[in-house]
Amino acid sequence: MEQTDTERLAIKPESLDKPARYNLGIQFGNLVFTAGITGNDPASGDIVAGGIGPQTKQTLENIETILREAGTSLERAIRVDVYLANVDDFAGYNEVWEQYFGSGATQPVRTTVVVNGFKGDVIVEITVIAAK
Repeated sequence: MEQTDTERLAIKPESLDKPARYNLGIQFGNLVFTAGITGNDPASGDIVAGGIGPQTKQTLENIETILREAGTSLERAIRVDVYLANVDDFAGYNEVWEQYFGSGATQPVRTTVVVNGFKGDVIVEITVIAAK
């Protein structure tokens, strides 16, 4: 399907359809925007166990699935917003971040915010804007 610069195209990979009932991503022109994504196991829909490291890794893997469905990847991320339940988790999240994005000048810009009130076992949520 050819897309014009003013059309939005929903991105909703079948493998991540649990429990989401909304678009996981939107492509607009040459940009892809993800919804707030968490560390849900694609098979069960449950949040992965093990704390901030495994949740951050699964969250980024879920985002990579969305971006690949749209024809891009985390390597093309230009902005990342991260929401943590606990400031003490920053070091563990940042360790996983560096595995995916490195630590140099080519990292996407990011904002990290500590929030209160995640549902259930969620301790990290991430949104991404990536170029095609």
